Formats: sequence, C-alpha cells, structure tokens
Amino acid sequence: MKEIYFNPYMLILARESRGISQSNLAKELKISQGLISQIELKIKSPSIELLTRISEKLNYPISFFSIDWRIYSGFSFHRKRKSLGLRLLNTIDARINIQLIHLVKLLNSVEIIHYDIPFYDIDEFDSIKLIAQSLRTKWKIPKGPIDNLVKFVEQNGAIVILFDFYNDKIDGLSIKVDKLPPVFFLNKFLSGDRLRFTLAHELGHIIMHDSQKKDIEKEAHNFASEFLMPEDEIKHQLQNINLDTLFDLKRYWKVSAQALLVRAEKLNTISENKKSYLWAQINKFGYRKKEPIDIMVETPSTLKLLIDMHNKQLGYSNEQLSKILNIKLNEFESMYQFQNNNLKIIK
Repeated sequence: MKEIYFNPYMLILARESRGISQSNLAKELKISQGLISQIELKIKSPSIELLTRISEKLNYPISFFSIDWRIYSGFSFHRKRKSLGLRLLNTIDARINIQLIHLVKLLNSVEIIHYDIPFYDIDEFDSIKLIAQSLRTKWKIPKGPIDNLVKFVEQNGAIVILFDFYNDKIDGLSIKVDKLPPVFFLNKFLSGDRLRFTLAHELGHIIMHDSQKKDIEKEAHNFASEFLMPEDEIKHQLQNINLDTLFDLKRYWKVSAQALLVRAEKLNTISENKKSYLWAQINKFGYRKKEPIDIMVETPSTLKLLIDMHNKQLGYSNEQLSKILNIKLNEFESMYQFQNNNLKIIK
C-alpha cells in the first residue's frame, strides 16, 4: 500500500475536537497511552492499520490526518475562560482550528474582493473615541445606530461565524492567522444585542491590538461602546433616564439596557444615587439575565455564500466538498446546512 503522509498535529486536533483524552483513546484502541503520546510527539509513526482504527474511532477520514497544518492554540484562554477546564478549552481550540482549515481550503477557489479593515496604533491616537469615529467614517456608516453590524464587518472583508462554544462563558473571540482575513467566532446562543456588542468588542481587538498588553479588554470595551453608541449622538439621550427610557433606547440603538446604563455612567449623565437605583431595579426584575425587548440576531452570510458558490457556481456536490474539507459527509451537512456578495470565483 502507498505510504500516507501523516501529520501528528492532526491527530491532536481530531482527538481534542471529539473531547477525548489520550488515555481514553488508548483504551478504546487497546493500545498504550504511551504510544499515542509518542505518535503525537513525532517520536513514532502509526502503521496503516492503526491509523485506520484511529480514523474510525475519531470519525474522520484518513485524509484528515494528512492535512498540512500547524496548530494555533490559546484562542480561548483568558478571563473567565480558565474556569471552564482544560479539556473543554482544548476541544474549543481544536474545533476552531478545523474551521480555519476549512476556510483556507474554501478560499483557494473563491476570493474576498473587498478588504478594508485597518489597523490603528492606539499610541498614535489621542483617544479610542477618535479610532471609533475614524472607522465609522471609513466604512461610511451613517450617524445613529448601526443597522446591521455583522453586514458591515463582512462587507469589509472579515468572516463572521456563529459558533457553539459548549458553554455560556465565552461570548466570542477574534482571530488573525496566515492566509485568512480576520475571523470572528460569536457564541451562537447570544441574544441579538449581546452579539452586536461582542462583535464590536472583538472588532476593537482586531483593529487596535497586536499584543496581549494589560488594558486590551478595557480598550476593546470602550471601543465597542463608542462605535455602537457615539458619545456626541447619545449623551443628551442619557439625561434623566429611567427603566422605560433605557428600554426605548435599547430598541433604537440595538444594545442592551445594561450597556446603555454603563454608557450613562461613563459619560457622567446620571448621579450615583440614580445609578444605584437603576441597577437595583434591573436586579429586582431579573433583567441581568433576560431583558425585555428582543433585538434581532444578525445572521452572517459569507461562510454560507462560500459553500453556495462551490455548490452552484463551481459545481461541487456536498460529498465532493466534504472530501475537499477532509470530513465525513454527515459532519459536513451538520456544519454547513445553515447558518454579501463580497466574493468572486478565482480564475
């Protein structure tokens, strides 16, 4: 039999994407954990027979283990995320890596034709407010609330994916890797208002941060607040607020009442007593967890369009696409039976 190129990193991704430890996989295969460890560390190579058994157990085709990919890690390691446990965090990272592999493969035949996501050196600007204003101007966003933030982000070349993080502690994350535009992974179970703020927050990271310095979370939060609720337009609306006006403003600005209250605090439009009273009311009525007024969840379109263009314009069947992506057909259909016309076929 022809020798198959084997990438041990793909074994790690396959195993961790299924949430299986080395020891559990070894037990299932009736081999030693040491052998699995040595294979993953490139000390030993699996036989064709063992690779076939691994493939069947982890439900990936043998071709999956030949993908040329280095693992990007640490996507989900910060803030509250450490409390989730290493196994779950590794599973999330593995599944994100696999999604990135798919994007690279899909973009081999289809290209993003417009890319306009700038980088701002935060040390060269007087304030985050100016950065938010600059991006709104660059993207030709009209005054007032942003009608569809996901659409603006995708129209300017990024990819937004609604993703299952298997928990509610991760709202989203943003990724910049070789061969891809910025990719935003947003928790698919977020409410519409929370999804918008999370995307704006992660957009702040992409355009302002290229290192893990101390204040990046605060800076990204401040960017999101100014980008979605510009001070010069909202400040006068945050005078003399109560719960009713907060929810009226929520409907208009498409952000949560709690985000609006924090904005009022930041802009010093309410007293300490009024702030304390409003937070007490929000807690009393259980609005911390579930607010009145549902904001529509904005649906990404670029990933769906990538699949559609391969199906309809390039003539690929789902079975052929699953082979290109090195996954089983049932998994392909589970992942891509969804979820901008900013794409064109590469000729």
